[in-house]
Amino acid sequence: LPRAGMRLSGIAGCTPFYVEAFDASPVGNAPIIGWEWDFGAMGATDRQQNSSFTYFNPGSYTITLTITDANGCVSVIDTTIEAWERPKADFTARGDSFGCAPFPVSFVDKSTGPVPMATWNWQFGTGDLSIDQNPKYTYPEDGQYGVWLAVTDARGCSDTLQKPEYINLSHPIANFSVDRNRGCPPFPVTFTDQSRSDTALVLWSWDFGDSNTGSGTPVSHTYINSGKYDV
Repeated sequence: LPRAGMRLSGIAGCTPFYVEAFDASPVGNAPIIGWEWDFGAMGATDRQQNSSFTYFNPGSYTITLTITDANGCVSVIDTTIEAWERPKADFTARGDSFGCAPFPVSFVDKSTGPVPMATWNWQFGTGDLSIDQNPKYTYPEDGQYGVWLAVTDARGCSDTLQKPEYINLSHPIANFSVDRNRGCPPFPVTFTDQSRSDTALVLWSWDFGDSNTGSGTPVSHTYINSGKYDV
């Protein structure tokens, strides 16, 4: 009788898990003329002497090789392999990802997987890196920054996540207009905010240059004394 034998490139790995399967059956009294591989997944069969298959779904699978010799005698061998689920990289910025520099950000790792994570590699979009699970980083300048996280679990499986333009930092640019800027006292003036900002403005503080102040927009003020005033 023939005696089936197989050799696999690996018996455990992260999905997608590519396995090469080789016939390792010893030479018998009659030559082997037929091979049938069954990789344990639906429709995953082959009749070549050597074969391969990629497991995209995690789980345990039995690979079976059936050989037939020239006398019609049959032998079967099987081996169980494991296709491991990869982790899922994820993170958030605690609080907000909008602000103005210098801007401290606390990043929170939200990665999940079937086994604990072993390593974390962060890129903050400025060239600076971190290997902490939940790093804190202060952005020194205004701008838009993409953040990248790569995680590796205890079995060596990895995943990456990039969030482009995740951190958005800019200062508002103050500007205003007046309905008039020359006249005789008492001289009422209406000031209207024309500032530019990437988010809604919530506070306006005016100094009218004559020891008086105001808030809000638009805002009016009457100058009592003659003079030139910086607003």
